[in-house]
Amino acid sequence: MRYLSYSFTNIKKIIKNKPLLFVFLIISQIVCVVVVLLICGLVHNANRAEEEVSEEEKEFTVVLGLFYDDNDNNWVNEDGEEYSYEVYTVKNTKSKLNELIEFLGDDFDSINILGNTAEDAKNGPIYTFATGIYSSDFEYFSEELKEFCNSKEKILRFDPYAYKEEFGKVLEPGDKVDINGQEYVVSITEKNVACIDIPYAAVQDKFVIKTLFIELKDVCTAERNEEIERKISELFGNKEITAPVVRDLQEEQDRNLVDMVTVAVVVMILLNISRVYSYILTYRKKSFAVMGICGASKLKIFIIYLVELMFTLAATFGIGVLVFNTCILQPIGNMYPSILEFMTPSVYMTVFEIYIVAAFIIMSATISIFISRTSVDMERG
Repeated sequence: MRYLSYSFTNIKKIIKNKPLLFVFLIISQIVCVVVVLLICGLVHNANRAEEEVSEEEKEFTVVLGLFYDDNDNNWVNEDGEEYSYEVYTVKNTKSKLNELIEFLGDDFDSINILGNTAEDAKNGPIYTFATGIYSSDFEYFSEELKEFCNSKEKILRFDPYAYKEEFGKVLEPGDKVDINGQEYVVSITEKNVACIDIPYAAVQDKFVIKTLFIELKDVCTAERNEEIERKISELFGNKEITAPVVRDLQEEQDRNLVDMVTVAVVVMILLNISRVYSYILTYRKKSFAVMGICGASKLKIFIIYLVELMFTLAATFGIGVLVFNTCILQPIGNMYPSILEFMTPSVYMTVFEIYIVAAFIIMSATISIFISRTSVDMERG
């Protein structure tokens, strides 16, 4: 409490003897707070867009076939019109898929395949099936699903209630099903499974592939995505390919630049504030010398000056937050709405902690350099 009293006394003396210098110091601190909060919000907005791209844009979709009309036993387009199509069976597509996986290399995560169990209904009913090819480190939802997907047995996984009419009853694990004259055993039954899942090793050569979902391990550059798209076109022809939309290199550099600017601005402004405060300390050299001669230790003087400075920093942070919320946040929020959601009390507290810690380090160094001189040297100076 005594140190706080000494600090308040010093502040009063500065206001009385150097009012313009004190006002400049306070304004500098407020500007620092406003700029830090503004850049913090802009960085969040940029990073949020980056996260959305990272989460959503890692998949190529390739439409190879069309849809089978069970009523007319014909392949039709999305408008229901009969369509001349090229058949991509499992037999004539396996080598292309293997070549694509080899081309993808370390980028390959999985290829999910959607299709029909036959080209037409001459030899029996047609079912929609799904299967997949997965990398060695692919993350499965469960060990049971991992074992199923890597099985070489003729087994199935599906929603039994969705196929009650087709198979004549609600099937259970262990029941047998005929597909194109081959016997499959029901292995897993789950609700809400979209179609019949079959391990890739158990699909028949005559199965028809209509859509490929090629998943990459991570977001690739625009150049790499173009290479992959060209390879898919080379293997499957001029098909309907939906490629990921990713940030180009310049856009990524811009976001990295924002991060660096945030740190640079904080350090730059605090260093300038420290220079102003260093001038104030130089103005006090006589009082410092007197305190030293009267027996005050350098540690006590350091604490007095540091408490004084940290008090003004805390006070100006509150003023800076008020200015930011009143005059800046809403106009910026109109351009970047996500900033309004981001600037919560917890964010302000985090920024305050970072600001105070950085200021403590820089200002402690400034005060330490000043008081390292002896009282006699200070008075002679």
